[in-house]
Parts: sequence; structure tokens; C-alpha cells
Amino acid sequence: MIQPPNYDGRLIRPLRPPEITHDNRGWISRWIIRLQSVEEALLDRLESELSQDDSELSVKLSPVNNEVIVLEMRTKTNPLDVDCYETVDRALRLIDAQTSGIKEINDSPKDWWRTFRK
Repeated sequence: MIQPPNYDGRLIRPLRPPEITHDNRGWISRWIIRLQSVEEALLDRLESELSQDDSELSVKLSPVNNEVIVLEMRTKTNPLDVDCYETVDRALRLIDAQTSGIKEINDSPKDWWRTFRK
């Protein structure tokens, strides 16, 4: 039998959303991602792969230090809109899979985010 979701307020974890701006070309979201370690050579390849996979997505990955990168995504839809979940999820999962692994997204543990929740 399927159990109903647990709506206990003590289980709610507030998340800091990405910084979001909008201009005449679409939406720009900036995500702060803490990795196990940053491999700068890999960032260019990931940028290219993510941008080529989706004509409505443009990606820039910028290293901040040896553990933190900024993921900047330009999308045609607000990145927090349900219509953009698949695009955001794919980007975060690819970064997680092809790097040393995501530790945090916007200062919260990776597993708190819908994309990686079990």
C-alpha cells in the first residue's frame, strides 16, 4: 500500500533559490555549487555538452575556488517553473555525474534538493 506523504513541518528544510534575473532574451539563474574538487578542464566540456543538448539552454560554468563553481543558465522559461524542472535537473545531474560530485547547492546539502532527493 502506498503511504501518504509526511507533511510534518519539522521535516521542511528551507532552500536558498538561485539568483534569478530576466531580460529580453530569457531567464538567467545563478547557482552556487560546491563540488568535492573543481577540475577546470572539465568545465568547458560540460558547458558545451549542456548547451548543445538543449536549444533553449545556454550554460556558463565559472570556477570560484578549488571546490566552488557558479552555474549560470539562460533559459526561455523561469528556472523555478515546473516546465523548466527537467532542464535544471539534467544540468545538475550531469555536473554531479561528470565531476567529483556535488556536495552542496546554494549552501544546502545536495540531497535536500528535489533533483537528488530519495
